Amino acid sequence: MRARKRPTSVTVIAWFEIVTSGNILFKVIYYAKPEFRQLLEASGRSVATNVLWGIVGGVIGLVSGIAMLKGLNWGRLLCLCYPPVSIALTLLLYGFHRSKFFIVGVMIYIAELVFLTRPAASTFFAGGREL
Repeated sequence: MRARKRPTSVTVIAWFEIVTSGNILFKVIYYAKPEFRQLLEASGRSVATNVLWGIVGGVIGLVSGIAMLKGLNWGRLLCLCYPPVSIALTLLLYGFHRSKFFIVGVMIYIAELVFLTRPAASTFFAGGREL
């Protein structure tokens, strides 16, 4: 059986997911600091919600990144399905007040959507079979 060649775009996106998710999980530690908790509470945000969301999002990103590196299609689907849910929840809970972060997140998602659905990526995730 011939080894499948992972497209560079898949490798870059997978590592981007792993690094950014690891960063998010690391930053959850800051929520324990009293100064940060006060800032969150003063802005009307729940500390518990932010901690839970940070952990869930971080774990999802890590798992999907690792799965994509291994060529598992469910990792790609997780990477493509979670951001719209996250964006919708962010808008629902916090509104559009952090528009520059929202726009950057949407742009990153669109780039991931384009590159992870290209023919080379689809063939890779299909197990190397021609589609």
